[in-house]
Amino acid sequence: MPTQGHMTCEFGKWLTANVNEIGAPSDYVVFYDHGDSQEENVVAIKGFCGDEVCNKNRLADVDVMIAKPSGRIVLLIEIEERHATPKKIIGDAATLLMCTKFAVRKEKEQKTYTVDRNSRLLIALILPDHGDRQRKVSEVLAPRFKSFSGFKQGVRPGQVEFLSDGSIKELREKLECRVKAILRSDFRTTRP
Repeated sequence: MPTQGHMTCEFGKWLTANVNEIGAPSDYVVFYDHGDSQEENVVAIKGFCGDEVCNKNRLADVDVMIAKPSGRIVLLIEIEERHATPKKIIGDAATLLMCTKFAVRKEKEQKTYTVDRNSRLLIALILPDHGDRQRKVSEVLAPRFKSFSGFKQGVRPGQVEFLSDGSIKELREKLECRVKAILRSDFRTTRP
């Protein structure tokens, strides 16, 4: 398996197997990219703005999406498995903020999921432990995203989080812990 996408694939498998620890089997659907396309939830997750996805309004793809069967997006996750520059990070995050919906297609059937005011975006990054990149993300980029007014629709900038580590193993552990916390919170607040 190629190195790029390997963590995303392994994380997607882990998430699919463990998402029901947080809620009931029918509470969440998980989709992820970079895996065996024969698996039901391994798909391209296409972000767009408008009523239906097409080339002219498709803005970005995201690596992982957790949603409710009703169509509400709970969490979007973008994973950068290689050292990323601040410019790339800003571009990925800002483009995902512009998307109002995300679509997945499996066997010619397309399902659309919608961002709402509670939808979150996690950006998981491999960053060197030395130098300025780590500080740029934590001290400049993350606070600026929180203060950004954002768009009328789409993920609110205050709902964007950045996780980073110099080790892919440590980053995955941080990501697993944070996703569990987010889903437990969502499950508690949305259960009748």
